[in-house]
Amino acid sequence: MSDRPVTGRADAARPAGTSCRHGPVPHTKTAVPAVPATSLARETLVAALDDAVAHRPVTMVCAPAGYGKTSLLAGWVAANGPGTAWVSADRRDNEPQRLFCTLARAIRRHRRVPDGNGLHGWCRRGGDAVGSVAAFVDAVEELPWRIVLVLDDVHEISDPSVWHGIETVIRYQPANLRLVLSSRADPPLPLARLRLRGDLAELRAGDLRFAEPEADALLRRAGVTLDAGQLTRLVERTAGWAAGLRMAARSLRRDPDRSDLLDEFAANERSVAAFLVEEVLAGVSEGTGELLRAISVCAEVSPRLAAALSGRPDAGSVLADLEREGAFVARIGTQEPRYRLHPMLRCFLYGDLRRHRPDDVGRLHATAAAGLAGEGLVSEALDEAAQCDDAALLGRLLVRYGPALLLRGAGDAVHRALETADRDPCLRGDPHLSLVAAVAHLQSGRPGPADVAASVPADVGVDGVLRTLLRSALALSRGGEPADVCDAARVGRPELQAWAWLNRGWIALTDRRVDPAREALRTAERLATEHGLYGILAHVEPAQGAAAWLAGDYGAAAAAHEARDRGTEPGPDVSLVLHRLVGAFFELVRAEPDAARRSIGAAAGVDLTGHPVLAYLVEVVTGTAGMDGGDRAAGLLRLRRARMALGATPVPAQVAAVGAVAEAGGAVSAGDDSGAREAADWLRERVGPSAEVALIRAWTAGVPVGVPGADGAGDPAVLPMLTEVHGRVHDIGLALSAERRTHAFELLHAALRAAEPIHLIRPFVVADPRIARLLVEHAGGFGSLEPFGLAIRHAVLGAGRSAGDGGVRLTSREREVLGHLAAMRSLEELAAALGVSVNTVKTHVRSVYAKLGVHTRRGALAEARQRGLVDVPAGDVRVPHPRRMRHADLDAAHDATDG
Repeated sequence: MSDRPVTGRADAARPAGTSCRHGPVPHTKTAVPAVPATSLARETLVAALDDAVAHRPVTMVCAPAGYGKTSLLAGWVAANGPGTAWVSADRRDNEPQRLFCTLARAIRRHRRVPDGNGLHGWCRRGGDAVGSVAAFVDAVEELPWRIVLVLDDVHEISDPSVWHGIETVIRYQPANLRLVLSSRADPPLPLARLRLRGDLAELRAGDLRFAEPEADALLRRAGVTLDAGQLTRLVERTAGWAAGLRMAARSLRRDPDRSDLLDEFAANERSVAAFLVEEVLAGVSEGTGELLRAISVCAEVSPRLAAALSGRPDAGSVLADLEREGAFVARIGTQEPRYRLHPMLRCFLYGDLRRHRPDDVGRLHATAAAGLAGEGLVSEALDEAAQCDDAALLGRLLVRYGPALLLRGAGDAVHRALETADRDPCLRGDPHLSLVAAVAHLQSGRPGPADVAASVPADVGVDGVLRTLLRSALALSRGGEPADVCDAARVGRPELQAWAWLNRGWIALTDRRVDPAREALRTAERLATEHGLYGILAHVEPAQGAAAWLAGDYGAAAAAHEARDRGTEPGPDVSLVLHRLVGAFFELVRAEPDAARRSIGAAAGVDLTGHPVLAYLVEVVTGTAGMDGGDRAAGLLRLRRARMALGATPVPAQVAAVGAVAEAGGAVSAGDDSGAREAADWLRERVGPSAEVALIRAWTAGVPVGVPGADGAGDPAVLPMLTEVHGRVHDIGLALSAERRTHAFELLHAALRAAEPIHLIRPFVVADPRIARLLVEHAGGFGSLEPFGLAIRHAVLGAGRSAGDGGVRLTSREREVLGHLAAMRSLEELAAALGVSVNTVKTHVRSVYAKLGVHTRRGALAEARQRGLVDVPAGDVRVPHPRRMRHADLDAAHDATDG
């Protein structure tokens, strides 16, 4: 306090003979307002206030009228106890002595002030303003307890001397004083300095807005229940404004037609109009009101667009002032400012504009459309143009910007504008617009109407490259002959250049030239990413997934498919089929046949008459999913018929290998070795000697496969990862049959390592059931591959067995023994814990093993954990690596001490 103005004690600072120059302080100014019964306790905000007041000298709650500032603070004060004083500021407080008299009285009212403190007799005090403020600070500092002082509605104070006094209190604020200021706009205080020092906590309009759960609770308290869609619309239209929600609740109780009311609530509801006129518009000049009406045609405006709409060069400055004053104007962005009216204020002003100046509405929309297009906000410009009376402007904007918007994945505005244009006789049938409409239909997966536009003659001046690309896309979607753009690299506009490279990639794929296809698609992806062409990416990514899959690059195929799943799915055309096929392939190899069937079913409406290879793949996936889903005979028959239907049609090696391996595997499982050999012969005719042919023949002959294609040994693999895992799993079964369990464990570890990158589970699921038992018995012995091993066990054995007793009935004593086994105790320790002999423990252990169908402690614990009978982490079942064992039999080594 050493740098405080020196005035001494308050009594010494008052000159003799002075008296208070203002009237008595009304009781209501220092009374905490009553909280309405319908108010909602906002626990998150109350907690934020608690934290702010506990850690910051000054807290500011700043939001426009009706955001619930006073109700929030009143509820918080009511819960905060007698240490909080309240003052409701008004215009009479524009005099320092009166305000500080009110503050002193508020503190005395809410807590007993010790006799002799300077806050007593304050209203009879005179003297200069600086001395009064210093005396007030001294008096508060002497209080033996902390005081929280809430000053509500400080926007009513405009006198600079009063604000100087408040700033002085903040500058020399005693440690036992906390100030809470509530205002509609930022007060004239050094807020930046307070923020920099960490002395200011703030709650603003964004914090006070009601989210949907709070809005729902508020409406229900008022007796109104809305469905989810209605609630979302209301919160969007009110922007979570508390007053708007309360007024809507009153109207919704009266009006049974909620749909119409929600759409026109702000424009027609009298209570809203009265509030906005009295609380928001009453403080602005007539010229400013006209500016706000003019810009209400736009969701948001730049200063330049506001000037064009209103005819006022200073429109940007006016909006900046309104934003600082909290007049329901929000600034969007920092570098290039844009301004947005509160949704309800905008709706009210636009409704007022339509009622009183209808002839200006179309002109303002046209001005807005031209201005937004000039600023690069083309979607917004199209929406504005659709509402103006200038058909020619709408047509020009659609032709100039429509294709680019569609290829950027922002086609909603284009579709809305095209619907408007189709209703206008001046635009209906225009060939330029027909081409835009054709692209829109193609992007949305409805290529039918595009035929008309694709045949538009060249002499109408329509973009030739766009027409060529459109015709090629239509041909590709229907199995026709696509057309290439001669030099894709020289196409001028980036969206057409990216489309041209995509088209070139598709053409290469249809010609089974996988490497050129992948190169062209990479170029298309780069251009689409650089220029934000998400509509192009929606088609590039499934094509990349298909190309990677055809190249045997399953990692890249999976990544492309997952990236596509995070975006918008392409329409019902060949692109969708390829996307679904790649997805179904990965669902199959991950042992999810039902999901694979659903994926293919979603593309069932696509005509594949001109795409026999795709049609074959669809049948392969569907048949394999049927076999894996339990209908082996029907699935196998479907695979055979699909292979025969191909005839002499050339197919990529990878496609042939996938079909042949799936068919042969099903045939072997059904005991039809001759059918499997037939599939192998067909595959050899198509692709020549390969590891897949060797795999099928090993299946039928019951001989080891080894590692297909490894280190130049054997024939090369068409499907390297898939074939390797199938081969290793086959060899594991042979090792188990030969009682070579250590070798089988080594093979299993290698198979898991090869399969884990793409979660390749199916080969384990369709294999010898003893492999699943090996996975269970050696649970915990696979290191970082253990989670993948657990996923395989769940797929093989069924995750549902982890509940209840897992189908095994153990006695209470056997359950107790199993628990001790999980704790890795020796048999002697277990016998001591149970108070029985070691032989009795061995009898219980053998009974547990028999019921679980295992022969080792590890197997018992793994099986018990799988069945939900014991809770032991996988890592706690310890198994040494086979190469570090001395015994040939892993189980015998581990269980020797168990007798």
